[in-house]
Amino acid sequence: MGNMSDGMRSIVDEIRSSKEARSAAGRQLREDIGVRLSEIRSDTHNLMERFHREGTERKTATGEMLGDFRKADTERKATVDELKGNTKDMMKDFHKANSELKGNVKDMLGDFHQANSELKGNTKDMLGEFSKADKERKGAVGEMLGDFRQADNERKTAIGEMLGEFSKADKERKTTVDELKGNTKDMVKDFHQANSELKGNVKDMLGDFHQANSELKGNTKDMVKDFHQANSELKGNVKDMLGDFHQANSELKGAVSEMVREFASDHRQAHQIWTEGLKGRIKPKAAVEEAEEKPKVKEKPKAEVGPPDVEKVLEVITGHAEGIRLIDIGNELGVDWRILIGATKSLVDGGQVEKIENMYYPKKEE
Repeated sequence: MGNMSDGMRSIVDEIRSSKEARSAAGRQLREDIGVRLSEIRSDTHNLMERFHREGTERKTATGEMLGDFRKADTERKATVDELKGNTKDMMKDFHKANSELKGNVKDMLGDFHQANSELKGNTKDMLGEFSKADKERKGAVGEMLGDFRQADNERKTAIGEMLGEFSKADKERKTTVDELKGNTKDMVKDFHQANSELKGNVKDMLGDFHQANSELKGNTKDMVKDFHQANSELKGNVKDMLGDFHQANSELKGAVSEMVREFASDHRQAHQIWTEGLKGRIKPKAAVEEAEEKPKVKEKPKAEVGPPDVEKVLEVITGHAEGIRLIDIGNELGVDWRILIGATKSLVDGGQVEKIENMYYPKKEE
C-alpha cells in the first residue's frame, strides 16, 4: 500500500508540474503576443502620422506655387497696362505734333496769300500809275515818246525782276512744303517703326510669359505626378506591412493552435498514464523486488532554455548589412523568434540597430 501511495503521489506531482509549466508557457505566449501587437500598433501609428505630415507639406508647397503664379499674373497685367498707357501717351503726343504742324503750314500759307495780295495791290497801283502816265504821254506824245519807251523798258525790267523774285519765293515755298512733307513722312515712318518695335517687344514679353506659364504648368504637373507616385508607393508599403502582419498573425495562430494541440496531446497522454497506473497499481512481488534491486540512475538536470544574450543578437544583425528578419535571427541562434522581441527592442531603443518595417539593420556609422 505504501508503494502504491507513493506511485499515485508521484503521478499527481508530475501532472501538477506539467500543468504549471504549461500555464507559464501560456503566460509567456500572451506576453509575447501583447508585445508584438504593441509594436505593430506603434509602427502603424507612426506611419499614419508621417503620411498626414507629408500631405500637409505638399498642400503648403502647392499653395505657395499658386501664390507665385497669381503674383506673376498680377505683374504681367500691370506691365500690359503700363504699355497701353505709354502707347496712348505717344499717340497723344503724335496728334499734338501733327496739329502744331498743320497750324504752322496754315500760317505759312496765310503769309504766302498775304504776300501775293500785296503783290497784286502793288501791281494794280503800278498799272494805275501807268495809266496816268499814259494819259500824260498822250498829252505830250511827241515829247514823252522817248521817255515812255525808256519808262516802259524800266517797267518791263522791274516786272521781270518781280516775276523772278516771285518765282524764287514760290520755289522756296515749294521746297519748304516738300521738306515739311518729308519731315512729316519721316515722323510717321519713325512712329510706325517704334510701334512695330513696341508690338514686337510686347509679343516677346507675352511669349516669355506663356513659356514661363507652360513651364509652371509642367512643374505643377510633375509635382502632382510625384505626389501620386509617392502616394501609390505609400499605399504599397502599407499593403505590404498589412500582408506581413496578417502572415505573422497567421503564423502566431498556427503556433498557438500547435501548442493547444500539444497541450491536449500531453493531457491525453498524462490521463492515459494515470489510468494505466491505476490499473497496474498492484504489481507482482517478484516485479517489485526486481525494481527495488535495480540501482537508481541519477538523471541529469535539464538545461534551462532562455533568451540568448543581447550581444549575440547584435552580432547576428551586424553580420547582415542587407537587413534580417526577426524569424531569421531566431533560426541562426536556434531559438524561437518570439523570445527575441525584448532583446531587439532594447537594441533599437539604445540606437545600436535600426528597424525599418519588419527588417533589422546594423547602425550606420556617421
